[in-house]
Amino acid sequence: MGRTHGTRRRHRAHRPLAIEGRTTGEREIRQLVDRQFVMMRAGDFDAAHEWYADGVIVEWPQSAERIRGKGNLLDLRRAYPGGVRFEVRRVTTRRDLGVSEYVIRYDGRPVYVTAIAEFDGGKVVRETHYFADPFEAPRWRSQWVERMES
Repeated sequence: MGRTHGTRRRHRAHRPLAIEGRTTGEREIRQLVDRQFVMMRAGDFDAAHEWYADGVIVEWPQSAERIRGKGNLLDLRRAYPGGVRFEVRRVTTRRDLGVSEYVIRYDGRPVYVTAIAEFDGGKVVRETHYFADPFEAPRWRSQWVERMES
């Protein structure tokens, strides 16, 4: 018997924007993430964007922006007017999911980023970035914390 309409709908809700494809394993995702950062650091935007599905959706909730499609994302990144450097702090992978914590230095100014990438068939189908500017820690909590290098 075929699936009912309701069953199909539940499945799609579980895997948003799913492309018919294979599961992307943790090792493969780690390799893809590492390659993507190498290509971005080298300024090879075309190679860095090979991991995106053509219909990828990238969201930046803090600025309420959504980029639809690999072509638009690539054009946006090529148009950035300043210099950018990436420093990867941590990458965590699970089946069909990669989470990266890194620092982007825009013309030397650090911005802390968490990126959540959802994979299907070896391609990123959805990515969400959260950006945070550094701030001075309040003195009142110094007895419970230790300073980190930024």
